[in-house]
Amino acid sequence: MQANQSSSINRRRLTRVLVMCFALTGLFILVSFALRVQGAQGVSQVKLSVDHPRPVAEAILRLANKYGWIITYEDPRYVHETDVVDVTLSVRKDLDKYKPGEAPKVLGPRGGVLELTYDVVPNINTPPYPAMVVQKLRFSRNLRCAHYILRSRLPNRR
Repeated sequence: MQANQSSSINRRRLTRVLVMCFALTGLFILVSFALRVQGAQGVSQVKLSVDHPRPVAEAILRLANKYGWIITYEDPRYVHETDVVDVTLSVRKDLDKYKPGEAPKVLGPRGGVLELTYDVVPNINTPPYPAMVVQKLRFSRNLRCAHYILRSRLPNRR
């Protein structure tokens, strides 16, 4: 009885090992094929650089205009004083109605520089994997960008 039970356990283990081997082999073949296809296409790099109070929004607009993608996002919550800057002097048009320093403050996002490098297929001038470009954009701006919510409707390339 025990011999029968141990042989059943050994068969299960062997089955698991074989399934794992086949899965890893399949994954290796897919990855090598993808790399070979990408290398055959002659992919080139494009650099997107943005310096703006809302750099992710600006980068999204540029990508949407260039490739016709639909990408929506939400600004992060500005919860710390270092996230915002006082833009009262550059925005308010009625400063003459108030004594100096007494006008209600207008706060805006601090912003900054965002740089993103992504692959483009030269003959069609579009990224081979648009979703990867959006993922890079999502995580390109330090830890604050992790708070951005990006949703996209991108063409499926592969």
